[in-house]
Amino acid sequence: MDAKRAGEYLKDIHTIMERSAKHSTLSGLSGIVAGTTAVAGAVLSNLVYNLDPHEVGWINAHRDETFLCIWLAVAVVAVVADIIFTKRKARNIGKQFFDRPMRRVLVAFIPGIVCGAALTEYFYETDSIRMLPMYWMLFYGLALISASTISLRELFVMGVGFIIAGIVTMFALTDHPMLMMGISFGGFHLIYGIYMWIRHGG
Repeated sequence: MDAKRAGEYLKDIHTIMERSAKHSTLSGLSGIVAGTTAVAGAVLSNLVYNLDPHEVGWINAHRDETFLCIWLAVAVVAVVADIIFTKRKARNIGKQFFDRPMRRVLVAFIPGIVCGAALTEYFYETDSIRMLPMYWMLFYGLALISASTISLRELFVMGVGFIIAGIVTMFALTDHPMLMMGISFGGFHLIYGIYMWIRHGG
């Protein structure tokens, strides 16, 4: 076998190994939990912002803080569910939970989330919380697309969906941010979770 042929074989082997290394322990159940929790968060947020302005109470006087607390709780539940179900799936298929592919996915995913968190602080300080949902959708979509380059293509599809939802909210549904939060963070995660559960298991 000449050097050129050997190089081609090595390239093919590398390609196959790279494809097989894509993170395949992502759990559909975690998506279902995240989606269900997000729908509940959107409903509660809508109730908070539609309280009678003349009604006395801590929540009515701190609507933005309540909104942030609701979605912080949604995020915590989603992360905890993802860790539990992904760890269980990894164990069931004989893989490590925090393996090299998982670390690569996190490195790709985290920058978009950090930017979204920084923007959250900025909008809170400038009393512009109602503008947050559209930017959360955009940054989350970008984070998913970034992670999809070394993970499953389903993340790319969902990321594109979040970006479209953010743009639609920005230009057409500015007055209905909680509706779009429910559709995107709730509905998209539910669809993704059910699809992943059926196709990949777990």
